[in-house]
Amino acid sequence: MRGLSILQRETSLQIHQQIMRFIPLLAILMAVLAACSSSPSNNINFRFVVTTLVDANNEPITFARPEGLAIDKDGNLFVAEAIGGIRRVSPEGVVSTIIQDDEVALPSKLAFDSEGNLYITESGRNRIIRVDQSGRITVVAGTGEMGLDDGDAEQAQFFLPLGIAVDESGTIYVADSGNNRIRWVSPQGEVGTLVDSEGAESGFIGISGITLASSDILYVADADGKRIHAITPEGAVSTFAGNGEIGFSNGPALEARFNGPSDIAIDSQGNFYIADLGNHSIRIITPDGHVNTAAGNGESGYGDGEGADAQFMYPQAVAIDANDTIYVADSGNNVIRVMRRVSDE
Repeated sequence: MRGLSILQRETSLQIHQQIMRFIPLLAILMAVLAACSSSPSNNINFRFVVTTLVDANNEPITFARPEGLAIDKDGNLFVAEAIGGIRRVSPEGVVSTIIQDDEVALPSKLAFDSEGNLYITESGRNRIIRVDQSGRITVVAGTGEMGLDDGDAEQAQFFLPLGIAVDESGTIYVADSGNNRIRWVSPQGEVGTLVDSEGAESGFIGISGITLASSDILYVADADGKRIHAITPEGAVSTFAGNGEIGFSNGPALEARFNGPSDIAIDSQGNFYIADLGNHSIRIITPDGHVNTAAGNGESGYGDGEGADAQFMYPQAVAIDANDTIYVADSGNNVIRVMRRVSDE
């Protein structure tokens, strides 16, 4: 892989670190402004138990600031370490490294295509890279320079790419956070812009994780905008959840409040799970359009348990396997948490 100049790498690292430093301030501001309680009530009739992911020896697995998660068709969990590489955890708890930390600069989010290729947003080099099933690394798009150029993938430019998703046709969607745009990369190697901040309702402010629903609707976690956006294939944008104000409250989706939603995933029953970073919680949006809190109580910490008894510290990413088991990148605690739905009342 081509190297990155010291100045470019330091600039990207400084930007990334500044963003990460700002995130805890959101939690402080929320505590001052939010009029609601720190642990809003739920109206769901099921509960979740949170544990910590362990290895084959039943010991907790530690990571170097986990920021992105993806699960392949065999149930292997892939973890992007913001200050490390890419690691894989098998269903049996065997941990291996598939990309060393000197092969990737500030990896952020992850996604698989239908053929089992892994895509990574390399925010430190402003590129999109692919790892095929043989382990070969390829640059898919981006020159390594910060910018906003569409066109040929080899000449296109990004600025702090974060969220990523791949549709059935092989089109890649990227949350180009520094440019506040949703970009696409076609299978033919062309880069374009689906939506920019001016085209989005209320504007994108700090987009992070994205996911695609079976309906081809793209859902975007707007961390600084405190909203979840929905985008049609034609680029029409609407607010799916959140009223745009900092807080920690449940209820009808458009009235609920978030504090830095950083990632989003959908289970087989149509429930949306949000890594609500500033509230140190995992929120759930049910198919009837209500927001509830699946786990966490609004306070940072580290504790397993049921629902509000569990604690997280700046959860950055969420992924769901074929059994609807939920995995959370608990970035502040440098571990992966596992959430399982245990009963219906």
